[in-house]
Amino acid sequence: MARSVLVTSALIGLVLLLSRLTGFLRELLLASQLGVGKTSDAAVLMLTFPDFMVGFLLAGGLSAAIVPALKKSVGTARIRLFRRIAMLTVLLFSLLAVGMALTADTIIALMAPALISNPIPGFADAFRVSLLALPVVAYVGAQTSYLNTVGRFVLPNISVLIFNLIICFYLAFFVSATGGLMGLALILVIATLTRLGSQMIFAPETLRRLPQEVSSPGNLVTFDLLKKFIFGVISYGVIVGAPIIFRSIYATGGEGYLAVFSFAKKLFDLPTALMVAPLVTILLPKLAAMVNADDGDVKDHVQQALTAGLAFVGIIAISGLIFMPMIADLIYLHGAMTPAGTAHITLLAQLFFLALPFYAMMHLGAIALSAQGRVGTVLTNTLIALGLSFAVTFFLQLTFNTLSAPVGFVAFHIFAGILNIGVILGKRCLIWGTWHGIFWGVIKTGIAATPFVLYRIWFPELSSFWLDIGLLILCGLCLSAVNLSAFRVLHHMRIDTT
Repeated sequence: MARSVLVTSALIGLVLLLSRLTGFLRELLLASQLGVGKTSDAAVLMLTFPDFMVGFLLAGGLSAAIVPALKKSVGTARIRLFRRIAMLTVLLFSLLAVGMALTADTIIALMAPALISNPIPGFADAFRVSLLALPVVAYVGAQTSYLNTVGRFVLPNISVLIFNLIICFYLAFFVSATGGLMGLALILVIATLTRLGSQMIFAPETLRRLPQEVSSPGNLVTFDLLKKFIFGVISYGVIVGAPIIFRSIYATGGEGYLAVFSFAKKLFDLPTALMVAPLVTILLPKLAAMVNADDGDVKDHVQQALTAGLAFVGIIAISGLIFMPMIADLIYLHGAMTPAGTAHITLLAQLFFLALPFYAMMHLGAIALSAQGRVGTVLTNTLIALGLSFAVTFFLQLTFNTLSAPVGFVAFHIFAGILNIGVILGKRCLIWGTWHGIFWGVIKTGIAATPFVLYRIWFPELSSFWLDIGLLILCGLCLSAVNLSAFRVLHHMRIDTT
């Protein structure tokens, strides 16, 4: 059965919106209860670490090797391959969790340096307990790849929604600025197990007993698959790890800097999840199925997705840059959070939003290269981008620029986006027709956004919460209207859900 990419993206986006809204509620409750300080740093580290490690060590391999391999398998062979992958990932991450529990103080020192110089009693033990979630999240990641392969794109995000609701319940009623970290670690493990249970409900066929094989199918996990998996792990691990590295560098600036960076990145993550992630999720198995198709067809799909993806994130980037002070205050200015804290978050978030178009380029180019089996190219581009962004960061640090790490974060996406798209499109990058639609989209979007920019510059005294809300919605509608042609392309693009 075939469905429209646009319709499927909209469904994924809707569920992602709900899960991200609960994620924002989680951050809001965290900021409200803990403010900006060492306790919020500890809570952020504990809540984000399991997903970070799975993303760092597993997600890239799943995208680069496992999803294409599952797509090429059919019937019981696909389920057997999934089970072997799931078993291996759970075993490896269980061993990893034990090792990290034994070296918890070192990990905390690397991820949140301020918590070593000013430690929180009992946090190291709470962090060790939270590591029990690692192998569970690893299984969830493997099963998400299976669900995406068979076209059940929406279902994994429902489990994220359930997970966030459980965490939000604990933050709303049990955590406080003076304690509750051990309880947060326990509820994190419980929420992760619940997330796993809901994932299993969505894929009952993976739990059923399979018919006994008449003959051995051979080694399903081949050397070529392992090589692609390792390359994918390293390249995507760099992508996932880069924000954590820049966050750790920024955290050396003082108490609460880690939390501020994390809160600002949450604002950056919402449009990337709603606008880019659905396209990437859908196009990976589609492009993997086109591996033997004409190279021009693959590039056409990438170009169409790029045009639509840049239109999506362009709307959000411009709207966010204009109205970020109001957005940050709306989400974070509650309870223990201060206006100075939200102003700090606003500054970083506006800087991060400059990276949105390049984030789309980076990920769309990466999945196109991975679908073609060119995971080594993705790895090379990612490492080059990381090296260049580190050079930018350290150069700015030499000039005593306090924003060196956030600028480095933006530079990483710029370099990686340009390199990935440049490689996948090849000589097409030099052809005017490739960028014609994107260029005129930028011009139209800029003209449509001009009145709202002038309002913020010329009439700041008129700013009020409800007026800004209304103008934000109007701005989004105007920018969407001038980019309708980019969205129509996705409506005519079809995906196979078998």
